[in-house]
Amino acid sequence: MHVSMCFAAGIDLRLLERTEVAHALASLIRSVQIPEMQRRVWRPRDLEDLPAGISYVQALRVPAWSMAHWNVARAGWVGKLGLDAIQERIDEKAKHLTTYRAVAEENWLLMGVDLTKPSQSMALERDFDPSRIVSPFRKTFLYRYPEEVTELGTRGPVS
Repeated sequence: MHVSMCFAAGIDLRLLERTEVAHALASLIRSVQIPEMQRRVWRPRDLEDLPAGISYVQALRVPAWSMAHWNVARAGWVGKLGLDAIQERIDEKAKHLTTYRAVAEENWLLMGVDLTKPSQSMALERDFDPSRIVSPFRKTFLYRYPEEVTELGTRGPVS
């Protein structure tokens, strides 16, 4: 089975729940019998269960796996940006804090994500709490360009 789908124009893909969409698509494809070399197309008006933000889903049943082909999309979903990933980056930078202090006594850390680039289009986890971040830097910020700057965490042990 070859399945393709198209997202509706103007939809912010960062707000779609990937797991929910994946389950809905898998259920849809499993629930239908399509004859070999036949195609089915579903649009939101055809199905109540089609997740919001999907313009259509198309399925083509091919007779053998050897007929499968791959298309590489230029962009796709990027995982949610969570506390663990941010904390790991801060901890990695903190290893160099002594070197930084040799140049400047007070050090701030600014981490940036460019949301205009598909590869960096990361949404924060729903339960993201910036106060749970621990950083030895005087101040720590996450800049999600072009949307927002968030001050992160509490000041942890100074190394």
